[in-house]
Amino acid sequence: MKKTILLPLLILLSGLLSAATCPADELTIDEVVRQVLAHNERVEAKSELLASARAEAQASRGERLFRLDAESRIDYLKEEPFERFNGTPILVNDDRTAHHQLTLTQPLFTGFALSTRQQLAELGVDSARLELEQVRADLTLEARLAALDLLRRRALLELARAQHEQFLRHRDDALAMERQGLIARADLLKAEVALAAAEQQKTRAEADVSLAKSRLNQLMGRPEATPVQLTTPASPADSDPDLAFLQDEAVRRRPVMRQFDLEITKAEKAVRLARAPFYPQAALVAAYQRDGQDLLAEENDYRNDENAVVGLRLSWNLFHGGADRARAAAATSRLRAVSFLRADVEKQVRLQVEQAWRDLEVAIKNLATARQAVDQARENHRLSELQFKEGLIPIADLLEARSLQTEAETRLLEARYGLLAARARLDRAVGNNSVEADR
Repeated sequence: MKKTILLPLLILLSGLLSAATCPADELTIDEVVRQVLAHNERVEAKSELLASARAEAQASRGERLFRLDAESRIDYLKEEPFERFNGTPILVNDDRTAHHQLTLTQPLFTGFALSTRQQLAELGVDSARLELEQVRADLTLEARLAALDLLRRRALLELARAQHEQFLRHRDDALAMERQGLIARADLLKAEVALAAAEQQKTRAEADVSLAKSRLNQLMGRPEATPVQLTTPASPADSDPDLAFLQDEAVRRRPVMRQFDLEITKAEKAVRLARAPFYPQAALVAAYQRDGQDLLAEENDYRNDENAVVGLRLSWNLFHGGADRARAAAATSRLRAVSFLRADVEKQVRLQVEQAWRDLEVAIKNLATARQAVDQARENHRLSELQFKEGLIPIADLLEARSLQTEAETRLLEARYGLLAARARLDRAVGNNSVEADR
């Protein structure tokens, strides 16, 4: 009986252990971006603001429809009201009255105020949507750079481990040669110092990888210790459209530019809204009312207990101390200010594109130079190792050759990931977001 119970438990335990030790699925950078966009508080906050803007637009549409108000009032007077007719007091109402009224109001003309408010509210929806797009674009770049940083730091850790193993072999060779009397004690100490420095560099690289992984997991909304396996992206193509084309695309596609275009339209609507008080206001009013002594206003000894009215209400503000003209002037100045700001932001966007474009050019050239330097450094270390074993050079030269190789490999690695990061920054500057396009 015990064996029949123990066997399923062992099977279950082995399954859990295998699941725990199973490596995490590899994620592409685009998949990382999608996870970040799906589990980020900034996106959620902007989504809620978009929902709020849509509700405001719905409310503005409702303002243009009729309004139905209900009013009930019960008055208790200290004395019965009367009026004197030829000196004789005549009662005109009871000391307790109930009044019930339904009023329907339909705006007919408000100086374009209601229609303009509706247009502004709908523009507010577009503005909130662009703000959400802006946040998603910023997070896309942040996620791409965080993923590239993790890949870069892991590659640096591999270089640090390779250098540590190489210095360990050099130290062992130096130790054997020192015991044979082929090199001095000082040369062995140099190998020991170089090995200790490599150990420190490896430890620092391990800590950097852990920190980069925690940061990426935070962006993806996962526990910081969650394993992360990333697919190394291919290097981008060397060729790109000309700079002027990219700048024009950025002005057309960047959310910040479209946001300013919206702001100009909103400022124009605000000018129209500020001028609404200059026009007369018209509304259709219909009401039904009941007045009486009892609670339901069904009894009235002094006049009819119910009545209905339909009328047209006109109003026109003729003078308001110059306040309306001042508000219209303020709205016009804000329109001009937004136009100036839009022109300034366009210059900044064009400059951002040029900087990202030139950074990409530099990264492409640096990658070619770094590849050549790595080949030279590896060959130099190979020859130095042979010369050291033949006793032709001191160990300091060998250690320096290995350090030069690590430096060259590090520059190549930095150039590779620098190229990928430059491509991501150029995409962001232009407003090109493939992940967003697939959404």
